[in-house]
Amino acid sequence: MLATPALALEPAGYKTAEDLLITPTLKLAERFDDNFRSVETNEEDSFVTTIAPNVNFNKKGKKAEFNLDIGAVQDIFHSSHSDDNLDRYASTSLALDFTRRHRLRLNAGYNHTEETASLVQ
Repeated sequence: MLATPALALEPAGYKTAEDLLITPTLKLAERFDDNFRSVETNEEDSFVTTIAPNVNFNKKGKKAEFNLDIGAVQDIFHSSHSDDNLDRYASTSLALDFTRRHRLRLNAGYNHTEETASLVQ
């Protein structure tokens, strides 16, 4: 067995001609869960693959900043495909600086999530 160090890098974005920074990311993970329903009896185990794509849009100006984050998380249960689920989310924020004393901050978000533990058959 050979162990090598892992490097953690900040994701690099793409800047458009209008100074909009677009940063896509993709997370892939594999894990083993010995009780993926989180129940006390009749536990079930499974390998779980997680795929999580995300895109972030950011625009900064002298007196304003805009941010939009859109993504999803797909969990694939290898021993029980009926429990596969897809969570989706989006969030946005807008910051405006009118003067030193007058500022406006707006935030909004959307989450659609599924809990595997509640899907007991």
